[in-house]
Amino acid sequence: DDVNFTEIEEDLKYTFKRRTLVNHLSNLINYGFIGESEMIDTYGKSMKVYTFPYNTDSIYKLIPIETLRYWVDTANPSVVSIYVYLLNKWEWKGSEYIFTEAELIKNCLGVTSIGHSRDYARVNDVLTCLVNNELIEYKNDYFKKDGVTITRKKLLKVSTIYKGKRGDKK
Repeated sequence: DDVNFTEIEEDLKYTFKRRTLVNHLSNLINYGFIGESEMIDTYGKSMKVYTFPYNTDSIYKLIPIETLRYWVDTANPSVVSIYVYLLNKWEWKGSEYIFTEAELIKNCLGVTSIGHSRDYARVNDVLTCLVNNELIEYKNDYFKKDGVTITRKKLLKVSTIYKGKRGDKK
């Protein structure tokens, strides 16, 4: 299955090789990180849209094309998985959602045994990437349990708008 990129190509502000774009988007679709569907625009014209699925039986989230381009250009499956997970939690729970790194390791990275420092570093790197690109905001909440300080993260905001800066072309 090849993805139809006619509308995307017409709207490109940056130079991409068609095959690279097709391959990256096709991979994201094949892994289930984004979905492909159609919607009717305000002029009654059918247009193709790409979505981050939460539950394929009940809801999809529409994202702007610039954010999709950012993911295609820069993201690996861990970044996409954690972003989609947090976006969906934000949609369902809003600022009441509190999460841990262990939760993200288990639910987003597919790691069954939690405890490897590399997994925690990977999650923190992804969170830093998402914060730096203004796609999420969170704060650390600390509390003591049995004399041990436990850190949880409270989600403050999740955006579908990529606000990062691209390098100037010369």
